[in-house]
Amino acid sequence: MLPVLALACGAAQAHAHPATASGVKRVLIVNSYEQGFIWTDAIVSALRETIEADATPVELWVEYLDVRRSSGADHLDRMLELIRNKAMAAPFDVVVATDDTAVALVTAHADTVFAGRPIVACGINDPTLATRLPHGAAALVERADPSRLLVVAQQLLPEIRRFFVVTDNTRTGASVSAVYQAYAPTRADLTFVFLDGGERSLDDVLATLRQAGRGDAVLISNFVRDRDHYYPHGTALQQVAAAAGAPVLSPIMSELGQGVMVGVENRGAMHGAWAGRQVLRALQNLPPPATAEIEPAGRIVADVQALARWGVDRRRLPADAMLVNEPSSFYRANEGAVWTAVALAALQAVAIVVLATNVVRRRRAEQALRARTEHLEQTLAALEQARVERVEIEERMRQGERLEAMGRLAGGIAHDFNNLLTVILSYAEVSAAAAPPQSELAGNLEQIRLASTSAADLTRQILAFSRRQVLSPAMVNLNELVEESCGLIRRLLSESIEISQRLQPGLPAIRIDRTQLQQVLINLSVNARDAMPGGGRLVIDTTAMDVDAAYTAAHPTMQPGYYVVLSVTDTGSGMPREVLDHIFDPFFTTKPKGRGTGLGLASVYGTVKQSGGWIWAYSEVGQGTTFKIHFPVTTSGTQTPPRDVVHSPTADLPRVPVSARSGR
Repeated sequence: MLPVLALACGAAQAHAHPATASGVKRVLIVNSYEQGFIWTDAIVSALRETIEADATPVELWVEYLDVRRSSGADHLDRMLELIRNKAMAAPFDVVVATDDTAVALVTAHADTVFAGRPIVACGINDPTLATRLPHGAAALVERADPSRLLVVAQQLLPEIRRFFVVTDNTRTGASVSAVYQAYAPTRADLTFVFLDGGERSLDDVLATLRQAGRGDAVLISNFVRDRDHYYPHGTALQQVAAAAGAPVLSPIMSELGQGVMVGVENRGAMHGAWAGRQVLRALQNLPPPATAEIEPAGRIVADVQALARWGVDRRRLPADAMLVNEPSSFYRANEGAVWTAVALAALQAVAIVVLATNVVRRRRAEQALRARTEHLEQTLAALEQARVERVEIEERMRQGERLEAMGRLAGGIAHDFNNLLTVILSYAEVSAAAAPPQSELAGNLEQIRLASTSAADLTRQILAFSRRQVLSPAMVNLNELVEESCGLIRRLLSESIEISQRLQPGLPAIRIDRTQLQQVLINLSVNARDAMPGGGRLVIDTTAMDVDAAYTAAHPTMQPGYYVVLSVTDTGSGMPREVLDHIFDPFFTTKPKGRGTGLGLASVYGTVKQSGGWIWAYSEVGQGTTFKIHFPVTTSGTQTPPRDVVHSPTADLPRVPVSARSGR
């Protein structure tokens, strides 16, 4: 039935031509793929813009065969009948076919449905299709250069010797597979493994790619259909990129951002602009190109995040390569705000000029007035100046007196408080020595001594947080200090808490106050004990590490260099984010009233900062807490740092998912 209908269509087009009568030319665009596919949309958009830029009145009729989601001869027959019916109602002046399926359909019916109409074909993967087009058709063939991506891949990762070529169950997939099948024998130094979606399921492909490893790479174009199923655009590719144990390459730029490392610039817009120019030539009865044209080579495009995932140095890319998914610069991220600020600055500049002009005019008026009343003006100015100076002098005197009084008060309170503590402690100790043992008086005196000691500790903690305590720094071996402190820490912990050490041998010495560092370790251990009332495990780690740019990117306050790291980890209850954000604040505590001052971690924070270090806390509810303290290694250390310690961006992550808070 369809051939008969096609012949009828050709006969109808041979008669009256409404397009010519109205002066508006009709152009039919037959796309192989669906609307919304980036490649197809780029072709149609560029074709439309090229035609609209010309004065020729043209009406575009756009059809989508949608062969990636619907395939088979019956589907194409239905689409062809739809186009035939539209052509009978409004004949077309030029027919444009994009990509292989549409080109093959138009070619097959060039003498019937599309008889007597100029044909423009672009996006052709299979070069043999261009040779089958009717005489007078214009054709643009996509560049088939299988070696280009392979060469770039080996420039980025020279160890690559095996390529997995993944193609889907579509006409385009078959064309890509044929190109690489023909290319493979020319590269005896490489191994090619072809995974054809027409013969395999996607699950089979993924299972094979999971075996890929170092020295391998995966090459894939669009994958929307295997032997049994259709997959929405991008979903199958994301699964391939996630499963593959090797970097993924694609000749299609639109696949980047889904795990593909390197692709080729999308030339859809170039194909559309070329097709638009050929349409205008056909409407002007100008001859098409004598032979099929081949698109110019597109630039290499690389995904910055995928490059980082596979440890590839972007400097190995070709000089003209484009980068996508690159972290936005401040200007790009805040372009609107920047231009708003520039506009406001310009308005302020104009306002300043206006104000300055007014000031000049006012001063000139004042000068004229002073010329007429010079004596009176000078007298008034002198009196006003004297009054202003007197007010300023009096204010400075009052301010100085206030500051002096406040200084004396603060100094006196500090001095008297220390004297009172000394006297109280002295009397308590003397009286306790004279009091009968186990008596009520001895108990009371002990309570006085304990309260005075707590007050002294509170004063010391306040000084530690304000960084006004007096430190006695010396070269300290962190491993020795941890081992010495563990005996005391074990006495502070309950028997239900297990304590373990993981100390890296040969640590370089650090310059720090030994007593204060021991107090830091004790405070963190006591904090861990309170988080494990039912028992648990306390782990104390030491290590040395080189902090590189990758690490400082995640910890912006730090500087690159060599550090000794002290870690204290517990398996306690952990902390929610709202608590974690305030743990270093003075007087902040989650303990019941009367059971904590809220200065323990604040004093740790102050001591670490005063010692030139950095502290971070990592925690999650139910997963425990880790404190990490970084102390810089000074050049006066007694040991040579073990330079084989190499830091990776993930080496510092705790054993559980955590939140983080910078301590400096």
